[in-house]
Amino acid sequence: MAIKVHGHPVSSAVQRVLLCLAEKDLEHEFVLLDMPNDQHKKEPFISINPFGQVPGFEDGDLKLFESRAITKYIAHAYADKGTPLIAEDLKKQAIIEVWLEVEAQKFDAAGQKLNFELLIKAFKGLTPDEAAVEKLQGELEKVLDVYEARLGKSKYLAGDEYSLADLHHIPIINNLFKTKAKAVFDKRPHVSAWCADLLARPAWQKRVGVVMGIKLHGHPLSPAVRRVAACLEEKGLSYDFVFVDLSTGQQKKEPFISLNPFGQVPALEDGDMKLFESRAITQYIARAYADKGTPLLPTDPQKQTVVSVWSEVESHAFDTAASKLSFEIVVKPILGMTTDEGVVELHQGKLAQVLDVYESRLAKSKYLGGEDFSLADLHHIPIVNNLLGTKIKALFDARPHVGAWSADILARPAWQKHKMAIKVHGSVFSTAVMRVFVCLNEKGLEYEFVPVDMRAGEHKKEPFLSLNPFGQVPAFEDGDLKLFESRAVTQYIAHAYADKGNPLIYQDPKKMAIVSLWMEVESQKYDPPAAKLTWELIIKPLLGMSADDAAVEEQEVELAKVLDVYEARLAQSKYLGGDSISLADLHHLPTMNYLMGTRVKAVFDARPHVSSWCADISARPAWQKVVAMKNNQ
Repeated sequence: MAIKVHGHPVSSAVQRVLLCLAEKDLEHEFVLLDMPNDQHKKEPFISINPFGQVPGFEDGDLKLFESRAITKYIAHAYADKGTPLIAEDLKKQAIIEVWLEVEAQKFDAAGQKLNFELLIKAFKGLTPDEAAVEKLQGELEKVLDVYEARLGKSKYLAGDEYSLADLHHIPIINNLFKTKAKAVFDKRPHVSAWCADLLARPAWQKRVGVVMGIKLHGHPLSPAVRRVAACLEEKGLSYDFVFVDLSTGQQKKEPFISLNPFGQVPALEDGDMKLFESRAITQYIARAYADKGTPLLPTDPQKQTVVSVWSEVESHAFDTAASKLSFEIVVKPILGMTTDEGVVELHQGKLAQVLDVYESRLAKSKYLGGEDFSLADLHHIPIVNNLLGTKIKALFDARPHVGAWSADILARPAWQKHKMAIKVHGSVFSTAVMRVFVCLNEKGLEYEFVPVDMRAGEHKKEPFLSLNPFGQVPAFEDGDLKLFESRAVTQYIAHAYADKGNPLIYQDPKKMAIVSLWMEVESQKYDPPAAKLTWELIIKPLLGMSADDAAVEEQEVELAKVLDVYEARLAQSKYLGGDSISLADLHHLPTMNYLMGTRVKAVFDARPHVSSWCADISARPAWQKVVAMKNNQ
């Protein structure tokens, strides 16, 4: 075909071009770009768009980028085809140009950012910035007030005929209608009617609607939702993720309840097809899209029966124990609840029995269903991923074939795409790792913990050394950013996510200078004796070594000198950096927590202001979650 559109169907800019081609009834070739692997940043695409952004467009020898420039070209070059999108009359066309500018400069400026906060962030497992959302909704409302007045006079923005000025809005309107921002449109009757008209257009419904026909409703942290997402990724299928806010009970209300009357995520739409129950959904995907991506069900009836057997084992034997363990050890600490050790012990035993059977099976074949990866393996991935970050990992590691199988399925590219943007690599017993954890918790940020087996020297080998060349934990990833050194990491978190959770730094330069001062004191004065005391009194006994009493006595004296200064400071302010908690306080928590279980507690207790400060910061929910994680290992 002469016309080619290069991009990804999720992109609103790509959808704008596809919709224009559909309105013009023009045949075209769609060239899918693998954006997660940065295909849009490399040749040959970069020769079409040197900015490395989608879409790219070809019509014979002509190469274009920028979606609005492309739609204008299509509308003029193919003026005699399909739906007229521009006007021949110069005055009428001038009105269209006015509203095209309004869409690009006013509507899209707010609408695109709202789309990112309310949809894209949710898809990535990130938390929307509510302050930004509120501000952007206010900006969008001002634009829509003008639209309401305009649409009270004409059916469409530029007059009584549909034009490019209307078409350009459709992708973002479609996205925002899946979020709470829909209310901003609905309360303006002329705007609401106009939106309904645009979204009902056959070109949108039939052409772009086919590309975006699959919708997955749910929460990105749900294992059941992630099971379906991994299946869709294995099949290379594009889909629209519709975020369901479980914290507000959105899954128990309309419109979600019409998709799943049990009020549980996920729900899936594929055109007219509506499904719930994650394993039923994955089987549908595997069969309906058998010719796409990774084969997940064998065509041979006997082999398919074997896969079905192990799929049933996963559902009725493995998941029964594993999901309960995941709830007790992973979910409860996140919610600030106490793990029931009796329940953990009971289901550890049950899971061990299942894994014994798996070990025998996996000694005979690479995967549960045979030599090829299948749904029987895929269904395990979300819960295996959760459990391998806990003490339950030992059950998998104790069985070599199970351990190798687990590593294999978790390394699959389709699963890697759905892991958290923020990752912390390390050991939950490390004071430096705990320092990062408490900061993330204070900020209310979701993150993935990647355990590093320090006893086996994993921190001294690849791939960890590529994250921290010094071979020390933690290592930290936030998308493409890779950091090490715990205090550098916490400062990044506090600044990069300043608008999230609890403020841990100050905007005022003078106040921030005080916080920085006490951060230096913690690092240079407090931590040297505290870390040495932790080594002598906590770590050495765990390793079967004897504490050096002379070293302990010497470091207690050094710590006491530091705490004398703290006592004077804390008599003047509630926290070290002022009257609000800051990084200067949080950085102390890991070593303080260890030392409070030793004779060194008396050094803190002898100073009343220090003692009160310790009790205050140790009781913070963000820290209690870290303690719960450590205790559950």
